[in-house]
Amino acid sequence: MLRNISIFLTFLLCVMLMQGWRSFGTNTLILFGVWLIVTILAYYGEIMPVLRQRRFAVLYVFLIFYFLSSSFSVGAVSALNRVVAFMSVCSPILMYELLKRTKRSTRIRFVVILTIVLLFDVFLSFQYQRLLGVTTMRDASILGDQYYIVYIAFNISYSLALIAPACLEIIKKQNKRISGNKKYVIVLGFLMVLFSLFLVRAQFMTAIILALLGYTFVMFYKKKRLFRFLIGVGFAIVVFVLVLPSIIDLLGNKKKYYDISYRLEEIQSVLTGNEQNAVDIGSRQNLSMLSLETFIRNPIFGVNHRLVDDQHVIQQGVGNHASWPDSLALYGLFALLLFFFLFDSLKRQKNDMGSKLTMVLFIVLGFLNPLLFFPQLFSTFLYIPLLYQLFMESPEEIGTRQ
Repeated sequence: MLRNISIFLTFLLCVMLMQGWRSFGTNTLILFGVWLIVTILAYYGEIMPVLRQRRFAVLYVFLIFYFLSSSFSVGAVSALNRVVAFMSVCSPILMYELLKRTKRSTRIRFVVILTIVLLFDVFLSFQYQRLLGVTTMRDASILGDQYYIVYIAFNISYSLALIAPACLEIIKKQNKRISGNKKYVIVLGFLMVLFSLFLVRAQFMTAIILALLGYTFVMFYKKKRLFRFLIGVGFAIVVFVLVLPSIIDLLGNKKKYYDISYRLEEIQSVLTGNEQNAVDIGSRQNLSMLSLETFIRNPIFGVNHRLVDDQHVIQQGVGNHASWPDSLALYGLFALLLFFFLFDSLKRQKNDMGSKLTMVLFIVLGFLNPLLFFPQLFSTFLYIPLLYQLFMESPEEIGTRQ
């Protein structure tokens, strides 16, 4: 009975947190606390060995530092809320450890229900876009953070930019298997196309670039054939550069695709060595350098102890636009503890997935945009690994993989 309650709370928590960090109200944090307690009690024998692993011990040290440093700026009570919210963001890592030990039928229901939630969020984003009377999700984000579409569209876009290439890789692997199920290929192909169309329509250009990078990786990467992979990627880049001017002209003539045309022109400027038009790319580099300079000035403890709220980060010298340099600026050398926890967890789940793709995209995304939000970690550490498990392994193989 208690295990069923734990699984239900896992569903509920994912649904509530898929909207991004703005959903971290008191009710959500209480729900997370209840979920954590119930899950540990229900799966004590399975979960406790995981919680005793070195990577979680490192996380506990980081959370203690996070609490103490936050206490200096916002007080102990608010610092505790920050820590609980941070734990909620990282919860997909523990959720995966729980779900991969459950029945296959439970994992299937989980993936189905959460796929419906993702599709609903896509639909909801378009509804907000229509109500605001803007052409793209990016146009809505420019209007200001008070518009709810920003939280949905931003987080979902980068979440789907990770999921869509994973769907393509599973399709590619399924087609090579004698026992490959064509129904899986159709379902995953539909999701990949739908999510890709959403990314183009949303016009968050970095998310589109991330997805294209993932597709390129899938098409050209082969184990033990690194040279062929590098040649293939180089060829793809050359072709892309040659056809880029035509694409820019085509999209530039259509008003609703002007943002994409403008961003592609920035990319062309960088690839051709003429960066005078790369305004946004240059500003991203400046924000990352700002964070690195802040880290150099505050290498041990960072500036989190001065951070009053999320609107205060830029005043403390944090670019707030790329997770890896931003984390160094905020937490100093203690950020390395967080990096170890995330990357060690990724390494373990890469083995479960039999793929480097998600790890590569996750690391790249951390240099391009903020990613320490629940939807991005949900995709990276829970949804995508479950997709690989369910579509690439038989029940017997899953049962023996621990």
